[in-house]
Order: sequence, then structure tokens, then C-alpha cells
Amino acid sequence: MKLWKTIVSVTAIIGLTTASVAYMFQVDDTVDLAKAAEPIWDVRTITATAGAYRPQIKLIGQIEPFRDITEAAQLSARVMAVLKPDGASVNQGELIVQLDDFDTKQQVLQSQADLAQIETQLKLQQSQQQLDRHVLSIEKAQLSLLQARLQQQQAISQTQQALEDQQLIIERQALVLSQTETLVANHSLNQQQLELQKQQSQLRLNSAQRALEHTRVRAPFAGKLAQVQVKAGQRVSPGQALFRIYSAEAMHIKVQLPTRLLVTPERLSGSIRQQDHFSELAYHHSEAQLQAGQSGFNAWFSLSEPDLWLPGEVTDVALRLPSTETTFSVPAVALFQDRWLYRVDAEQRLVALEVKVLGTLLEHGETRLVVAIVVPAVVPAVVPAVVPAVVPAVAPADSDLRLLATRLNYPTTGMKIYELGVDPLPSLIIETGSDRTDSEVPDADV
Repeated sequence: MKLWKTIVSVTAIIGLTTASVAYMFQVDDTVDLAKAAEPIWDVRTITATAGAYRPQIKLIGQIEPFRDITEAAQLSARVMAVLKPDGASVNQGELIVQLDDFDTKQQVLQSQADLAQIETQLKLQQSQQQLDRHVLSIEKAQLSLLQARLQQQQAISQTQQALEDQQLIIERQALVLSQTETLVANHSLNQQQLELQKQQSQLRLNSAQRALEHTRVRAPFAGKLAQVQVKAGQRVSPGQALFRIYSAEAMHIKVQLPTRLLVTPERLSGSIRQQDHFSELAYHHSEAQLQAGQSGFNAWFSLSEPDLWLPGEVTDVALRLPSTETTFSVPAVALFQDRWLYRVDAEQRLVALEVKVLGTLLEHGETRLVVAIVVPAVVPAVVPAVVPAVVPAVAPADSDLRLLATRLNYPTTGMKIYELGVDPLPSLIIETGSDRTDSEVPDADV
């Protein structure tokens, strides 16, 4: 009896041990299968073709007139009349503001009188010079005659008294001759002095006439009055603003461009639109260098329809850049973190590509990004152990790229993907992509 119980007990223990060992091995096999199963992501992809795309960037610009000046008063006077209102179109030379001209007219008349007086003195001086020269010739002849008479008296033995009287007459004549010679010699100095006085009078007359002209303030060029800043009856001082005028037919827009466009700004074009206003843009000129601390440089573009815009208006600018070789046009949904694309290789695995966004373009009614590949790299993330450490080479730049177009939360190089209808059906799909649609993806910053 005891032997039978012992046999039964041993048999039960062996059976339980065998069952336990079998169960343990069955659990381990399940764990290994789970560990060996690689996630496969159900995604959507697009094909991007390399080409010479011409991207577009969006900037902000301000309308500026080609010429814009403020006319100021040149003298102190009272405003007699304002002949044009704000916003009026004027021609070059057209009278805008009339100032009181009474004082300036008096200055002109006085200067004209002073100049006429000097000119009369010059004429008198010239006549006197001719007369003095004639007198000088007579005085010289008279002196010669007296000297000849003295020689005759000495020859006929005149008395000493007679000779002395004749000598006294000669000396007096010589003195008169010397005085006349001095007068004739001084004529040139008097002439020069009067000429200088005439020049001074002419300068005073020119200044008075200029002041008189400043009382009639005219449009310096054809344009439009932005603002008239004075009223009739108001007294103005030198330097005080009278009106501001700008050239309405020569408007342009100032835009600050990124420094990467400094080399070839003349190849840029674009357009602006605001409500029902539209103008094409053509490059005009730009700054030739960057200032310290300046993040970009200013460029000016002429407008095809300048009369539709007002100075100071701020508007969006759609600027078309030169076409760039070996670039790709991709939807915004394919760009991750503003600089990553994910290419699908022949093994249906993702390869990270670092790109630079050059701008946007409109393709079949869809706004797409124009990007250029910088360098292939692996996104900093944990890569599954089954993925090779070496990143596969990027496809040639002139070939098509198959790119990830599903917004995965954490895409990494080496991820296995599957697209229904494109890739071979895998035996088991463990994971699926995000359920977000493309319309829910925010636009990438450009």
C-alpha cells in the first residue's frame, strides 16, 4: 500500500514538472516572436522630380514716390493766396503759394536805381577822362611855347627882371601841367572803383530779384500735392514748410530682401495686389552694401500701374526668384521641422534628407514648397537595432524621389513603411501612420 502511494506521488510530481517546463518554453517563444516582429508603418508617399523651379517668396513692402520733396519758405512774409488744394495734380512751374511781395519789389526798385546811378557815374568818368586828356595836351603845348619864348628873350639880351618874370610863368605852367597829369593818371583808379560799385549794385539787384521770385512758390516738377501746410493770411518764416509734393507717375516700392539675394537682385521680379489693385514689379535699384547690424538690404522696384497706389501704403509683395537648378517641388505635408524630407529607399525604409526651403510656387492650383537638398543626414532620434548604422546614399539629383507624405509623430531613418497599392503586402503590419489629413498640416514657414 505504501509502495503504491509512493509511485503515485512520484508520477504526479514528474507530470507537474513536465507541464511547468513545457509552459515556460511556450511563453518564451511568444516573447521572442514579439521581439522579432519589426513595426511596419502604413503611410502615403509622393514622387518629387528634380528640375529648375522658380520659387516665390512673400515679403512686405512700402510704396514710395521716386521724387518726394517739401517746399519751404525762403523769406519772412505773409501768405497772400493758396492756389491749389491737397491732392491736386500740378504741372511743373505751376504757382502753388503766393507770398506778400511788396517789400521785395521795393528792394528791387532801389537796387535798380542804385545800379543806374553807378552806370551814370561811369559815363561821366569816361567823358571827364577824355576832357582831361585834351587839356593835358594843351598844357604841354603851352609849356613848350613859354620855354621857347624864354630862350628868345635870353638871346636878345632882355633885362634880368624880364627873364625872371618869364621863368616864373614857366614854373606855374609846369605846376598846372603836373596837376593835369595827376588827374589823367587817377582816371583808371576811379574807373576801377566805379566798376566795383557797379558789381555790388548788380549783386544787390540779383538778390532782390531772387527774393521777389521766392514770393511765388511754384511746383518744382509735375506731380501731386500730398499736403498744403499753410493758409492765406498766415505769416511764415524762412525754413517753414509750405507744401509737400511727390511724383505720381514715378512710384516704386521698397522691399527689404534677404542677404542671399544680394548677388543677383536684378534678376528678381514680382507683383503686388491689394483688393482690386494690382501691379507688376520690375527691379530698379538696390543698396550696394550691408550696414552694421542690418539683417537684409533694401531694394526698390518700379510699378506697372503707379497711379493706383499712394505713398506710404504697406502691402504684401510676391517676389519671384531666379530659377534654381536641381531643386524639388514638394507639398508642405512632406516637410518636417521646416528642414527635413524622408525619402523611401528600395527596401521600403525611410532616409532623412536635410533641405533648404527656397520659396513656394503654385502648381495645379496647389501651393508647394521649392526645396534644395543640403546634405543627407539622420534625424537625431533613437534608431531600432535592426536598422543598419550606415545611411544609404541619396538618389541622384536628376532622378525622382519617393517621399513620405504622412505626418508621423517621430519619423526616423530606417523605419519600415508600407503604402497600399504601391508596396508588396507585408505579412504583418504592427503600426499605422497618423490619422491626420493633409489639410490639417500647418503651412511650413518659408
